[in-house]
Amino acid sequence: MAFSFTVSRELKRNTDPAFHGLYSCRRADTLAKTRRLNKSTRDAFNQQTPQTQDFIRKELALHPSPEVISGRLRLKHGVSVSKNTL
Repeated sequence: MAFSFTVSRELKRNTDPAFHGLYSCRRADTLAKTRRLNKSTRDAFNQQTPQTQDFIRKELALHPSPEVISGRLRLKHGVSVSKNTL
């Protein structure tokens, strides 16, 4: 089930409309790299306070899952940060 979701997401995100529905792994790679280079200047992590960023870095060094870190942030600091941001 997860595999089909991953494949469908890949096809949806990385099939160039100019290719009329045909998937090209080379073009997909280019599109993905371009998205990474042009990421939003409103990066969610950088919008956090320095204290929140320090907490996240320390927690990541301890290797808990992003879901656990997100929950701890909410409980201990009242800050809501999604697991995807982490």
